Amino acid sequence: MTVKELIEYLSLRHDLQKIDHTKIRALYVHLDEARFFLPDGVRKFLEELHQACEEFLAILAEREILSTDDDVKWRSTAETASVKQAKLREIYSQLPRKFEEALAFKQFEQG
Repeated sequence: MTVKELIEYLSLRHDLQKIDHTKIRALYVHLDEARFFLPDGVRKFLEELHQACEEFLAILAEREILSTDDDVKWRSTAETASVKQAKLREIYSQLPRKFEEALAFKQFEQG
């Protein structure tokens, strides 16, 4: 649920000033705590998610210092932000497959 919440939260943001960084940090802490209970493949997936989030936040930070009069740079960073958001959506689409086995609760299966 934390992964889903993080991606959904960032996917709706376009302005660094409107992001609750305390919320992002809290979600990161939850993900870090979960790593102890998850298999290597899921931990790697969470690292990929963290990297994608940081890249998206970095491009938003870059846009904060740009002049909106610099059309070329503004457009370039908008395109980059769009690519970073697409990466977050791709990760989101992989959630069921990535967590399926880790959350299968096989210890409760009969057999």
